[in-house]
Amino acid sequence: MLKVYIKALEMEAHGITSGRAYEYARDNGIVRLELELKRRELHDLGWNDYALFLKGWEMGTVHKLFSDYAKIMETVAISDDAEFIDSLPQRLRVTAAAFLAGRDVKSIMSNGGFYRHRKALLEYGIDIADERPARINVQIQQVTVTPVTAPDWYWGNAA
Repeated sequence: MLKVYIKALEMEAHGITSGRAYEYARDNGIVRLELELKRRELHDLGWNDYALFLKGWEMGTVHKLFSDYAKIMETVAISDDAEFIDSLPQRLRVTAAAFLAGRDVKSIMSNGGFYRHRKALLEYGIDIADERPARINVQIQQVTVTPVTAPDWYWGNAA
């Protein structure tokens, strides 16, 4: 699981609203990415033993795995419904297309299927339980994500 945090907001949630590190994170739009691997995936990767994990770290395989997961942060501007629908997972495309075309998707799906698709599509800003407006304008801001190294002063005094 890849977790993404806006660092300044995370600091505010922990009561930090001032200081050099907070101002740096706020002013530079710092985003923190964490990769969480559960026991099963660690086992599948052969990293369920700490020594094997360290070997993977030294060989760069841990960094490559993180990089592969982090690629989801690369976004592309989407200009219309067709491109937006194509950007969705395939299992959600028909439902999203029907909804965006003005169909009442609840009437053509099982109750369980409707709520599973609704939950998944909410992650993309579509609520199929709502009445569909005549036209939905989809605008996604293009975001450029680049790695950042902590400033020299950070490790001496992070507050």
